[in-house]
Amino acid sequence: MNFARLVPSLWKDPEFKEIVKMGPSHLVLAFYLRTNRFANMLGLYEVSTYHMAKETGLGEDAEKILSELIEADYCRYDPESEFVWVIGMANMQVPKPLTWKQKKGIRNQLVRLITESDCPFVELWQAKYKSLTLDMEQEIRDGIYCTDANEKEGRR
Repeated sequence: MNFARLVPSLWKDPEFKEIVKMGPSHLVLAFYLRTNRFANMLGLYEVSTYHMAKETGLGEDAEKILSELIEADYCRYDPESEFVWVIGMANMQVPKPLTWKQKKGIRNQLVRLITESDCPFVELWQAKYKSLTLDMEQEIRDGIYCTDANEKEGRR
């Protein structure tokens, strides 16, 4: 991801206010999870706790802080697959209204997460963001990817 949107209204978000109350180290890790080089607009990606610790300067405290962010419902983390889901990230990163090209990008990212990796959070993500995944479930089960030809013809 070349950039991440951090909007001023983030500071008014009740969930984020709770993270601020947790302290500066929690804020550092929360921002890292939204802006690191592995992140994408969906908030579903692979990142190790090693990278979290090293790149934030939190060191050994990173895992404890991560578990506290999980308890606060900010994110989910699977240590076995090293996948993270930053739960509210798509709300901020995915532009609205979506264009066809953006829908295609979301669809293709989810298909890759399902077919090419071991991301344990895709179904939870789809349940939360149903408005971004309309008409996708059957296509994903059938292995249908969006193509430029489909786009030009005005198909899904």
